Amino acid sequence: MYCPACGTRCDQPLSYCKNCGANLGALRIHREVEKAGTSIDTLVWVIVGTTITLLGMSLGALVVMTDGGIDARLGSAFVILSFVAWLVVETVLIWRLTSFEEDW
Repeated sequence: MYCPACGTRCDQPLSYCKNCGANLGALRIHREVEKAGTSIDTLVWVIVGTTITLLGMSLGALVVMTDGGIDARLGSAFVILSFVAWLVVETVLIWRLTSFEEDW
């Protein structure tokens, strides 16, 4: 880690720079907040991507089933399982998102 004020290399985790006395604790806190913000953004995009993918798969199965490409029972089972998978995954992801917000 380097001091943002003077550029001196700090080999061990310090609260203040050994050269200029700058507060390094504030820099560490800023990095942790920035890291948490990135994680929340990533989690939101995972939720959006998962929703689009799993619901798109269900819709695709319905279209193929309507055209007679697959058996109606098999298509219905696929749609139901895809929807259940979507509910489970979205529940877990939304739970993780709310646990991030509680940490703030």
